[in-house]
Amino acid sequence: MGTFGHLSTLCRTRVGPFLLDDAIGLHQLEALVDRGEANSALLPVDAPLDDIPAVTLTEPEAHRMRRGQPVSLLRRSDRDRLAGLSPDDRTGGVVLARVNLLPVALARLDGAELKPVRVLNLQTQDA
Repeated sequence: MGTFGHLSTLCRTRVGPFLLDDAIGLHQLEALVDRGEANSALLPVDAPLDDIPAVTLTEPEAHRMRRGQPVSLLRRSDRDRLAGLSPDDRTGGVVLARVNLLPVALARLDGAELKPVRVLNLQTQDA
């Protein structure tokens, strides 16, 4: 075509499930902080993780994962935990490792091991 383009403004109106209409400005957030009301406007830290396929861990597995160690998934019962994952998730896709619905880490399934990519340090509400 031999034409050139120019973009002077770009406004992202959506990122995943997050909409621009639901956002608050920095000045609004600062005002909420000054009044001690910031928590009422903030989403939970795990909100962006909702659309990531999840694998439920046992407490001992979560303990290992929190220390950056892989979790072996060789037992017969592990097949049931992995059954809900798509083939892409089983071959290197990122999954959310969690225990009792609390996110523990973002991890990749590598053969028969779930290896942490990013360990999360989240606390329960009553902690």
